[in-house]
Amino acid sequence: MRTRKGRKEGLPRWYVERPPHVPGTEHFLRAFWELSSTRQFGQALGPIPWHRIVEYAHWIGLDDAMAHVLVAVVRDLDEAYLSDLRRQQRTDDASRREASRARRR
Repeated sequence: MRTRKGRKEGLPRWYVERPPHVPGTEHFLRAFWELSSTRQFGQALGPIPWHRIVEYAHWIGLDDAMAHVLVAVVRDLDEAYLSDLRRQQRTDDASRREASRARRR
């Protein structure tokens, strides 16, 4: 769904305002999304474990230098993803509190 300004509602800002596609980066995004299933769940999502990224790098046949690059890129993507989730949770929590206050009035 789009708003009046043409921006999509309900999608994270990093997705809507994503940078232009850079050829050759697909494997980093694929690794990030595949490794996202290895997170620990508790009261909040945990980061992708380092050892899982390293295992994945060796599984797809990367040498040590490229494995280090993959670890750095996936860690940066993960940090941005989790930061956006936390920001969205705070916004959702504030909206719920405000709606609860409005119902009590």
